[in-house]
Amino acid sequence: MVCALNEREIHTLTTIIDLYIETAQPVGSRTVSRKSGLNLSPASIRNVMADLTEKGYLEQPHTSAGRVPTAEAFTFYLDRGIHPAPLSEDDRESIAQSLGGSAGDLTDMLRQACRLLSDISKQVCMVMTPLSGHVCWKRIEFAQIKPSLVMVVLVLQGGLVQKKLVELDTPVTPDDLTRYANYLNDLFMDKTVAQVRAHILSEMRRTRDALSEYFSSALRMAKETMDTGEQREIFIEGALNIVSHPEFSGPEVIRRVLGMLEERTQLLDILDKVMESGGVLVSLDREAGEGAFPGISVIARPYRAAEQSIGAIGLLGPIRMNYAGLMPVVTCTADAISDILRKRF
Repeated sequence: MVCALNEREIHTLTTIIDLYIETAQPVGSRTVSRKSGLNLSPASIRNVMADLTEKGYLEQPHTSAGRVPTAEAFTFYLDRGIHPAPLSEDDRESIAQSLGGSAGDLTDMLRQACRLLSDISKQVCMVMTPLSGHVCWKRIEFAQIKPSLVMVVLVLQGGLVQKKLVELDTPVTPDDLTRYANYLNDLFMDKTVAQVRAHILSEMRRTRDALSEYFSSALRMAKETMDTGEQREIFIEGALNIVSHPEFSGPEVIRRVLGMLEERTQLLDILDKVMESGGVLVSLDREAGEGAFPGISVIARPYRAAEQSIGAIGLLGPIRMNYAGLMPVVTCTADAISDILRKRF
């Protein structure tokens, strides 16, 4: 159980956390005495550290006389407010140019952003593909593969493209597909996917006349294609960066962390919270829900299109991540994605 801290304890704890972030090694009283600026002897610092240990903010690994911060210490550290180191204009431009020069659709750009952020941070990066419900319909296209087999391509605001191969009950002609596309595009242009889905479901329940029967195949193909957009994906880059951290050096630890990355349910839950928050979210392991892996932390931020949070990008690493240095990089990358969505699509 953690307790309130006085100013000396706060200063000592902050010094220990900063040193631990830098070295990943237990911190001793002599080092704190030298680095803290408190003008206290190592013996006095040891007393303060003993109090911090008793209050739940420090713990002592059995192999070392030094102390390491607990999850409660990092929560306290973050709650007091991080003062992020601002990115230089050159760094901002480099990130924007790297993403702005990417070819292909939104998925390609998100993968590139994920690789870029992982390379910069030397952490695991993850990006969640967009949720389409609040995104507007731009156009639908049909390509005939066989008389009863059609490739549907739905283009949404923000460059999101959804594709679906649909098999029909009856054959159609190229002229039918052209009429279907014109009908749907006239009906749904600039409506959100949620509005389109509600309209289609309503149409499917109505008593059909000859015209609605003719266009029922068009509505069905549109619905099946939109349904693919409800299946969220997470792209992950830099998974092997995990092994560079001493906290995750054992084979069993690595297996569990990589298993969490593979299973991805917890990651989706965290990124959902990021989208709800609307800003940078730092999630420690004890905040990530049941089954969370100890010692893990996530820094993430949503990206936006049409003034809506539609996805999120973030870093996963040890709880001692350099928050002040990495939060601005995550923010800059998410904002660069949002800018590209606004300008290009």
